[in-house]
Amino acid sequence: VIPRPGETGSDTWEPGSASNRAAANAWAPLSVDTERGIVFLPLTSPATNYYGGDRKGANLFSNALVAVQAATGKRLWHYQISRHDLWDYDGVNEPLLVDIEREGKTIKALVQAHRNGYFYCLNREDGKIIWQKNNSYSELEIPADVRERLKVELAEAAQQYLQAARTVSKKRHEAASKLEKSVEAAINELAMKVNFRIEVGGADDDGNWSASGFDAVLYMISTNPGEPLRRLEQIASGGEMSRVMLTLKTSVEAGYGALSTSKNGKGRTRRVQRTMVFDEIDTGIGGRAAEAVGKKLKVLSRANQVLCVTHLPQIATFADHHYTIEKKQNTGRTRTVVRRITGEERTEEVARMLSGAKLTEMSRKHAEQMLKANT
Repeated sequence: VIPRPGETGSDTWEPGSASNRAAANAWAPLSVDTERGIVFLPLTSPATNYYGGDRKGANLFSNALVAVQAATGKRLWHYQISRHDLWDYDGVNEPLLVDIEREGKTIKALVQAHRNGYFYCLNREDGKIIWQKNNSYSELEIPADVRERLKVELAEAAQQYLQAARTVSKKRHEAASKLEKSVEAAINELAMKVNFRIEVGGADDDGNWSASGFDAVLYMISTNPGEPLRRLEQIASGGEMSRVMLTLKTSVEAGYGALSTSKNGKGRTRRVQRTMVFDEIDTGIGGRAAEAVGKKLKVLSRANQVLCVTHLPQIATFADHHYTIEKKQNTGRTRTVVRRITGEERTEEVARMLSGAKLTEMSRKHAEQMLKANT
């Protein structure tokens, strides 16, 4: 079958190239013939400056297109490219599967294009070459009927894309209007007073097309009265960013929860629980803001599983379950230990978070009061 880096058959480059062998047989975009259950894998070679000479010991499947039977992994055929300088990891496009007419017969073909201007067409049944070129797309001698059919298919695909993208754009504008109001209200509950807007822009020109549509989405915020709206990432401090991200997640989750339901055995719908992870959510905050964040996380956890890594007791005391993370050395190795703490041990830990390494009776009492009030 096809050897990958580290497997028998892949380690056949000249001496001294071990540090670069990971680049050998890199997996480029592939194509699948679903009708026949065949996968076409373009396998690349390392960049030429990593290896000298003619590489007589090179792997059999480097710089090659390999046809593999999906059900069994059996190699059906491979097409080797002799010119190593024509193939590199960044220069391989997804193989195009087409039907072409030759001498009154329909041939199941595969066209492989390289961004450096090398092209070839193979019979995908047996891997035999039909034609190959080393020039530009415009100079390719593709049969006229194939070229015209591809143009029609491209135009149809473009119309389908635009229809879908415009539908997404309309929904995105509608959702942005609702989300910005929800986020602004939620942020202002976290010891902030802001104006928050979501700008959805972009034209449907093909230059703006992407897998997610043609829109460009910006989060705009003003964190002080009288200040103009600016892009969130340009003006928000660490603490402000933490709270904005929390409110964005909670607001989006609220909308997701309204849609994500499943039926139980009695035919009723129930909300699908999700797991949400917050790390460094306490960056740049403390006091009243930290307590507000803790309350928001508590509300969020009523319908979800929420995992939060925090250094602040104002947040930790809202948790239903408290875990401590410690690093320990054992037989010369450092290991990370995660364990749940309850009762008096949890009180001690919260007191330590309040006062530092030296615990006091006052910090213990404060910890007890916080745990009693927040859990």
